[in-house]
Amino acid sequence: MLEAVKTYGALTQVEVAGLTGLSAATVSNIVKELVAAGVFSARPSTRSGRRAQQVSLAHGIGICVGVDFGYRHLRVALADLSQEILAEQRLPLPADHRADAGLERAALLVGDLLERIDSSPQEVLGIGLGVPAPVDVSTGRIGSATLMPGWQGVQLADQLSARLRAPVVVDNNANLGALAEVQRGAARGCSNVA
Repeated sequence: MLEAVKTYGALTQVEVAGLTGLSAATVSNIVKELVAAGVFSARPSTRSGRRAQQVSLAHGIGICVGVDFGYRHLRVALADLSQEILAEQRLPLPADHRADAGLERAALLVGDLLERIDSSPQEVLGIGLGVPAPVDVSTGRIGSATLMPGWQGVQLADQLSARLRAPVVVDNNANLGALAEVQRGAARGCSNVA
């Protein structure tokens, strides 16, 4: 059950039963135990016009942070482990924004969003950082001075990690978009996509 909810996000108990092959009564009992243990959270929902109990991973297990830098914007989103967006915000950036100021804004925005959902920085499990430029994923550095002036050679992962005290992974935003399509979008279930 845990793997099904981690893979597909929030599901109704009927959907969990269908995915796992367990009976509805067994799923109901396990859900009650996992809610009591703080692993799942459950809330009433409606699917196909019928009342249902929707289950998702409990927010207290941890928070994942996504940071997207564009040429003229910064977007930050917080999600729980069931990939449900808990809070997000987008800010415009000047055309010539620099890495140090951008990373500082990102760190402040993450802090504000954590407060908004009554969470703490200690709950952050990891941060994914996307940028619109080629990235050396082994070092987390941008490799092109022309695409993001003032960002080339900056240790993005290390600098954001130092500000937020959480592990950071950096990649090109097109690569991350393709990964999202494979995980949750149009390319789900495909082994090769372009």
